[in-house]
Amino acid sequence: MPSTDQIATAIKAPIRAVSSIWLVPIVSLLVGGWMVYYTWSQQGPAITIEFATADGLEAGKTKIKTRNVDIGDVESITLKEDLTGVVVSARLVSSAKHLLRQDTRFWVVSPKVSSAGISGLNTLFSGSFIEMAPGVGDVTRKRAYIGLANAPVTPFGTPGLHVTLESNNDFAFNEGDPVLYRGFKVGTIEDVYFNTEKRMVYYNAFIKAPHHQLVTVNTRFWRVGGWSMDLSANGLKLQTGTVETLVGGGVAFEVPKDFPLGERITERAYFTVHPDYESIHDKQFKFSTNYILRIDDSISGLSVGAPVEFRGVNVGRVARTDIHYGESLNLLDKTSRIPVMISLEPGRMGLEDSEQGVARADQDIKRWIKEGLKATLNTGNLLIGSQLVELNYYEDQPLSELEQFNGMVVIPVAPDDFTQLGSDISDLVNTLKSLPLINIANNMDKLLRQGTNSLTQLENTAQSLGKLLGQIRKQHLPEQLNHTLSEINMLVKTYSNGSQTHEELQQTLASLNALLIELEPVITRLNSQPNSLVFGGQRPPQLEPQKAKQ
Repeated sequence: MPSTDQIATAIKAPIRAVSSIWLVPIVSLLVGGWMVYYTWSQQGPAITIEFATADGLEAGKTKIKTRNVDIGDVESITLKEDLTGVVVSARLVSSAKHLLRQDTRFWVVSPKVSSAGISGLNTLFSGSFIEMAPGVGDVTRKRAYIGLANAPVTPFGTPGLHVTLESNNDFAFNEGDPVLYRGFKVGTIEDVYFNTEKRMVYYNAFIKAPHHQLVTVNTRFWRVGGWSMDLSANGLKLQTGTVETLVGGGVAFEVPKDFPLGERITERAYFTVHPDYESIHDKQFKFSTNYILRIDDSISGLSVGAPVEFRGVNVGRVARTDIHYGESLNLLDKTSRIPVMISLEPGRMGLEDSEQGVARADQDIKRWIKEGLKATLNTGNLLIGSQLVELNYYEDQPLSELEQFNGMVVIPVAPDDFTQLGSDISDLVNTLKSLPLINIANNMDKLLRQGTNSLTQLENTAQSLGKLLGQIRKQHLPEQLNHTLSEINMLVKTYSNGSQTHEELQQTLASLNALLIELEPVITRLNSQPNSLVFGGQRPPQLEPQKAKQ
């Protein structure tokens, strides 16, 4: 054990504040921080997109593209809390930051077959991806978007005009159907919306530039598609559309020839789609009033939409033929009358197309019904058996009270001409059935037999007469008869006026007349004294009557 004297004394030295060994982690930290900052500064914005379903999407693999250029990736996919869709979290590259605007749109591109064609075939091998269409507004800090269910038909930013077409008819168009001008495609129907409150279908269509300048305030739109056939007095007329409209249909527009061009449309406007080109001159009315027809005859061929006419002018249409009859009406009862609802439009009657016009029309129609206004069912087309309603006045006894059915006024129904003709024919048939046709047939048979016998006798007589005439020809009687007639003619000419024989006869008659004048005294004497010719004597005095004495 060392002694106290041998213990060494420690040497004190100053300690350094920072060791050089710390330079390595500090430098590493600075490099890492710079790398993090660089990565963060170069990283694009994170966005969320809501879709109805995640069909075709996969986290870490699905790309976000625009114009077929990758600009981002899908990082995660989660369900919404209310299970109404999914939320896709994605990260874009920094160079695409300026593409995020208020009206930027996203949708999923996948293989799809529709009436507009086939799209997304390139995703069969690469898989579905999210397409981004940059908006046209200002750059925004918006990071949450709602994806589209389908790809927009028209690319965003395409110059042109958006129009909204409305229709309350049964025909329908689909997204992607063409908009035509004189057979040339100038636009597309982008989407379809049905308004449940107004019960109307709206179609949003886009017309590309420069063809959008063709749309004016007097432009009319009508449905085209398939083929149509018109049979009229001018013959058979067959019309067909383009190949594209034959498959799916479409809309055409033009300014009618008898209309001025009008002012050009520059903003979104509303137009009505007409059923066909022939109906573009018909004005569309929004207000109408309903009435009931109670029909005794069959309503076969009377369909909803059939015209209601007054002396050939359209004033409305058939609204319903399937009215609920209720417990008070037994349809199979022979006294039951089938109710049909018709809709009359005041605008077609020369009144205002408004609620005031409806009130005025209702008041007038009630008065006209009392004055003899009635309805009849007439045949509209003999080939297909369609019917229409005709309104007219009949000189019957005026009505004192109006009939009501389910709260609506009933317009009386008069039998049409065909029904009356059918009734007359039925009466004629019944009359014929009541006739003793068997007895008449037997008598006619006897009469025909007698007529046959008479014809046989007449034929025999004709044969006998033929034989007699043949014998006469053989005996040369016609020549002798002609000779006799010639001699009679010569004799008549001998005694005719101016001939010598005629003059001799006239002289002889004159001599006889003179002789008779001379013999007149002798004849008178013989009358008074017949014996004077034998005995002679004087003529006794003739006695004269004397006046009797009073």
